[in-house]
Order: sequence, then structure tokens, then C-alpha cells
Amino acid sequence: MTANLSPEYKDAEARYRKATSHEERLRALEDMYSWIPKHKGTEKMQADLKTRIARMREEGDKGPKAGGGKSALITVDRQAEAMAMLLGPPNVGKSALLRALSKAQPEVAPYPFTTQVPCSGIAHHEDVPIQVVDLPALSAERPLPWVIGQARNADVLLLVVDLSLDPLTELHDVLALLEEAKLYPRRDPEAAPEEIRQRARRAVLVGNKLDAPGARDNLEAFRELYEGDLPLLAVSALTGDAVASIPAHVFEVCRLLRVYAKQPGKPADMNAPFVLRAGATVGMLAERIHKDLAQTLKFARVWGAHTFDGQRVISDYALHDKDVVELHV
Repeated sequence: MTANLSPEYKDAEARYRKATSHEERLRALEDMYSWIPKHKGTEKMQADLKTRIARMREEGDKGPKAGGGKSALITVDRQAEAMAMLLGPPNVGKSALLRALSKAQPEVAPYPFTTQVPCSGIAHHEDVPIQVVDLPALSAERPLPWVIGQARNADVLLLVVDLSLDPLTELHDVLALLEEAKLYPRRDPEAAPEEIRQRARRAVLVGNKLDAPGARDNLEAFRELYEGDLPLLAVSALTGDAVASIPAHVFEVCRLLRVYAKQPGKPADMNAPFVLRAGATVGMLAERIHKDLAQTLKFARVWGAHTFDGQRVISDYALHDKDVVELHV
């Protein structure tokens, strides 16, 4: 059964999209609920609206504002060595992707701008935790400067688009906002000024809804347009198809490596790797384990693809992914 939404409902929805204050958003949601047709085909939409209205009434006027002020107080604590942030226009499925990647339970609804505050979860590339943060949607009409501020803390920007639609216009708006904030120089990044290249974040396009009709045809057209500009990962949050490619890509571009520590005479703990960046040394691992350990370290023995088993090394030895390290003091 189709929803058959009335013009009054659509007008309230448009006001919600453009709202910049807590009061305006709440009033628009209440009007949306008032005008939504009450039949079986809209039961889920009604329930989602009631939940959001109740939450906003409970929060009062303490929520984040689009224009600054209290928005500076919104922060996302880092919970892993690498942090990726989901950015994109409304209704591209960012929250659904976070659910598919982690145990986080952000609200997923068929309305634009459902996400109002950052929601964080832990995805995994094999046994390596990768933090993924869902940020509120961006558009030219609703740029949300505080969201751009949060994106500055990311190691990787995951720019999500809907492969079931024509995403070019809305993606263009998002890239323009990032470029204005000097977070991504979309025009020839290698030739960008040093100041911009230092502030820029790695970015990857994530084409979501690969399961939708026509999505694969749109993917090929989209790939032709952006081939060579940005990496493109095609996934489906609904079916889980290729979702694992996202943390795998973050692991690669952040140049992470995992190391397993062991005590002399005991097996290594292969369930809890230390996650470091490429170029990390035995001394850095010792300091990560305990700040005083690096000072008392005499040598280490390493098992891995780049050494013979139990090779004795000193603190400046550069580690490799999946090395097993035995520290001696």
C-alpha cells in the first residue's frame, strides 16, 4: 500500500529539512504527523514520527544547532587507531551502513535528516577495530558547520551516495562544502597548496544500495565519471554485499599494522593485537604497552614474514603486519 502523502505533509517535510532550530524541527515533525494519512501503509512512518517527536520533546532545546553556538560542544571520542566518518546527502543509507558494519543502533527511517547527532560504532577488518561515525546529512540548503568541524577529526571520509538514484548533484554539493572547508581539494589534490594538502582528509566514495533495481547500471556510469578522482566502493547495507570492503579500505589507506605481543616462554595472545601505524618500531610497541617499558627494554625476538623465527632485534627495528614480538627487559 502506498503512502499517498498529502501536499500539506510534503510542505511540513520541506520545512523540516530547512529547519535550523530545535523548535522549528519539532514543529515541522508535529505537522508531519498531523498530516500523514492514517492507514496500514504508513504505520511504520507514524511510529517513527512519534518516536522522534517524543525524543525531541524530552531533549528540549539542548540539541545541536546548525549555526554554531553550542555545536562546538559536540565531540566524538576516538575509540580506535583509525576513525572513519560517514558523510553524504540525506537518505543515502549512512545509518543503515553503520548498523551493517557494527553493533551500533542508529535510527533508520525513510525521512531526510533522521540523524541529528553523531553515532559511533566499531567495525572490524579481520581482528582490527576501526571506528566508524555516522554524521548528520549535508546539503547545500543545510550545510551544518559543526558537522564539517567533526569531519576534521576523521582519518578517512566515507562519502556515501545512493546508487539507486542520480547522486551527482547532491554529491557535488557535499564535495563543494568539503572543499570550502579545505578538507578535500576535489580539483587536482596533488596540485593543491601545501596548507590544503596538510588539512585534507583521505576520502573514498561509498556507493550504497547496490541491491536496488538499476543500481549496477548507475554504478558503471558513476565509475566512469569519478574513475581516478576517488576510490569507489560499491556496497549494500541491506544485504551486506561488499560491506567488509569499507573497513578493509580504511585499514589500507591508514597504513595500519597489527602486532601480537608474547611473554617469554608463553604463547602470543592472538586475540588482542596492538594496532600501530606503518613505520612503528619495537620501541614504540614497548611504549604502547607501558610507558616505562621502552626505557628498560634490552631486546626483542620477532616471528614474522620478514624475519626468521625468533630473530633477535633492537628497539629501532621496524615492525610489519602480523609480527609476533617477545619483549625482553
